[in-house]
Amino acid sequence: MEHQSTKRKGSRLGSFYANSLQNKILIPFILLIFCTGLVAAFISYFSSVKNTTNVLSENVKGQMVSMDDTFDIFFSNVSSILDRFSTNHLLTNYNTKDKNELIQSFKETKEATPSLVSVYMSTNGGEFINYPTTKAAHDFNAKERLWYQDATQANGKVVWSEPYSDAGTGKTVITASKAYYNGDKLMGVVAADILIDTLVDMINKVKIGETGYAVIFDSQGKVIAHPDKSYIGKDLSNEQYYKEMIKAGNQGIVKYQLEGEDKVLGFAKNTTTNWLITGTVYVQDFQKQARSIIAPISIGVGIIMVLAILISVFTTRKIILSLKIVMERMKQIASGNLSHKPFHTQSQDEIGQLIQATNDMSITMRELINEVNNVTDSVLTHSEELTQSAGEVKTASEQVSSTMQELALVQKFKQEVRAT
Repeated sequence: MEHQSTKRKGSRLGSFYANSLQNKILIPFILLIFCTGLVAAFISYFSSVKNTTNVLSENVKGQMVSMDDTFDIFFSNVSSILDRFSTNHLLTNYNTKDKNELIQSFKETKEATPSLVSVYMSTNGGEFINYPTTKAAHDFNAKERLWYQDATQANGKVVWSEPYSDAGTGKTVITASKAYYNGDKLMGVVAADILIDTLVDMINKVKIGETGYAVIFDSQGKVIAHPDKSYIGKDLSNEQYYKEMIKAGNQGIVKYQLEGEDKVLGFAKNTTTNWLITGTVYVQDFQKQARSIIAPISIGVGIIMVLAILISVFTTRKIILSLKIVMERMKQIASGNLSHKPFHTQSQDEIGQLIQATNDMSITMRELINEVNNVTDSVLTHSEELTQSAGEVKTASEQVSSTMQELALVQKFKQEVRAT
């Protein structure tokens, strides 16, 4: 029973399709529009997701470049302080009697710059002065320290140390140092310890997508700042993404996988400290943002499909209506009704040509029937004349027959007379 029901449904559907020219035109056309719309929607969606992901990845890189600019401003301010001290006569022409004035200058600078932990200097002769003033160990020799040695080898440029934990405050600081001269003669090195908690806090507050975050690597690949404190101080220089960043130059985008998930990393290299300022996020986060375009794409494709279907229905109905009119006229002609007036059409397409051909056929049939009628009348007239002639011939024939009989009787009578 179920098979028969399915068969009847299939038969009805087949009949619905086969018995209507409009359906034969409209159904494939609508299916084509539907498939085209789906293909266009899929292509548009995946293209938009890809483009959106690329744009957002570029935005991450741009965000890190902007962060690097902020870092440069921060470091530039410190460099300006050391540049100013390196040309100050209190250092270039240092005299022990100027010590208090120099300490006062250090104090004013520190108080004006909250990020400074301390400012200090060491003469080439080994005298050490700092602010806040602390007593150095008896065996302290500034010339043995890296900040001093690196500065004397930098030809007057500011040298930046790697981040480290300050023994006094326990906070993360870096040291900037610069050698100062009197003419070509090295006179000593001036330096400052800078608190970078502000920079670290700035990085920790960066939010990228739903799960993205920012990280700072020092020039050796160790983590300086990371939202997960357990990563601080870890050496990640052997990670593939870190190696790709080093190869990429001063800024770029690196794609990699973490625990099987695709991630994208935008970075900028701070040329002052050679730190890598990076922002990393799961690609899936960007794809989620890109999926927000599904609704407008679906609405747009839906509107286009509805308009296309309405236009196709209107067009096919117009065609079918013209064909139905022609079909009704053909039925009238087939039934012998040729009394109708010709159709009026200005269309030059196939439908217009069909209507004109129907008009021509109707006129031709009417003329042909008229000719047949005329021939029939002529044949009927001649037939009547022939019938009349046949009657006259019959009458004459009867007269001849009667005459012949009379002659036969006369001949017979003569023979009998002779015989007697």
